Amino acid sequence: MKYVLPLDQVSKKDLHSVGGKGVALAVMARHGLRLPDTLCIHSDAYVQYITSTGLKNRIAIELGRKDFRDMRWEEIWDTSLRIRNMFLSTPVPEIMQDAIIQPLVAQFHDRPVVVRSSAPEEDSARFSFAGLHESYVNISGPVSMLEHIKLVWASLWSDAAILYRRELNLDVETSTMAVLVLEMITGEKSGVAFSVSPDNSTQTIIESVYGLNQGMVDGTVEPDRWMLDRVSGDVISHTEPEREKAVFAAPEGTSLQPLPEQMTASPPLDNTEIQEVFHLVKETETIFGSPQDVEWTWMQ
Repeated sequence: MKYVLPLDQVSKKDLHSVGGKGVALAVMARHGLRLPDTLCIHSDAYVQYITSTGLKNRIAIELGRKDFRDMRWEEIWDTSLRIRNMFLSTPVPEIMQDAIIQPLVAQFHDRPVVVRSSAPEEDSARFSFAGLHESYVNISGPVSMLEHIKLVWASLWSDAAILYRRELNLDVETSTMAVLVLEMITGEKSGVAFSVSPDNSTQTIIESVYGLNQGMVDGTVEPDRWMLDRVSGDVISHTEPEREKAVFAAPEGTSLQPLPEQMTASPPLDNTEIQEVFHLVKETETIFGSPQDVEWTWMQ
């Protein structure tokens, strides 16, 4: 069975196989946007893993111990922990290992990668699972890649993710997880851009930090923030943080480090770069036909 798909083999019909993130990257690639090398791990790999190892039945037993409506938060947390530990202690069957690892090694060789969740329910028009599933940065080697794919699969069963699915009346037992493996890009500055501000539909938001986006996403690094007129691109305001630290790639994973003095005194983006990010997020809005938020990294 083929579990790994390159972006040029992904289309909108694959939403339930590679998730919204995977489909969005495939669409952007077809429109010529510059993206990291990416492979999609089909949700069938997750289904095959939990079925062939017996995890599916064990998960069902855990979820069936007590009516969810009668469970306290502590009981939900315990259930989540037991399920996730099952993933950590259950190896991927060898025949599946080969089918997953061989394409990854052929694509990335010894380059570090990012392993990201792309659950079919994520980033849809109806639901937002932002921050509920895991992503891992600066992962190297086939053994580590496979272990982190399992960790992403396991994050389907975080206590917060279980609660959210129940609140939305989604079938927890049939939820699945696709995974994206992307080339690690270590740009000197990164950020996000929102083509339409949630607070003002006439404005675009650009946020940026030095180093990797991870520090901004997890809240350890406060970004510079620019508000722009979404038609002209003129800067309306700039909010500056105390620039003291940033997240950079380490030999393994990432580390939070103090910023060099010359970086603390100036924002990550100059006026020309702000306009380039503005045009990028506007281009994605045109491609998808609706307001977009985009993660980006700046490379020299």
